[in-house]
Amino acid sequence: MLSGAGIANADGSEWYFPERLTIDTGAVAAGNDNPAQEVLGEHAVHGHELPTSLKILAINSELDKAFGSNSLVAAENLAEQSGIPSENLTLIDVESTYAHNDPNGADPEGEGIEGNVFFKELSGFLGGIEAG
Repeated sequence: MLSGAGIANADGSEWYFPERLTIDTGAVAAGNDNPAQEVLGEHAVHGHELPTSLKILAINSELDKAFGSNSLVAAENLAEQSGIPSENLTLIDVESTYAHNDPNGADPEGEGIEGNVFFKELSGFLGGIEAG
C-alpha cells in the first residue's frame, strides 16, 4: 500500500509494521499510564474511563501468533476494565485463515473461501453504530 517510497526492496510499511506499531501498542497498555508512554510521547491514560456504550471491533490474524499476542484478548481486557458489556464487542478470529498484516489492504472483493472477512465484518459493525 505504501509502494513508491524510493527504498529498494521495501514499501515503507516494513518499519511501521511490525516494529513501530508493536512498540507503540505495548506502551499504550490498555490505556493505563506507564513510563514507556512518556518515552514514546504517548498519552493514552484513560483506559479505565471509556464510556460503557463504546463499541469495539478487533481482528485476530495469523500475525498475532507470530508476536505472541492476541488482539481479541486485548479488546476483551480493555472492555472489562472499563465496564463495557461483551455485546458491544465485535471479535473477528481469523487466525488460522487470514495472514494479512493489514487486512484493510486486502482485495475488497475478497478472494478464496471466506472472501475479505475484514470488510464484511467492518461493514456490519459500522452499520450498527448510531450517529451521535
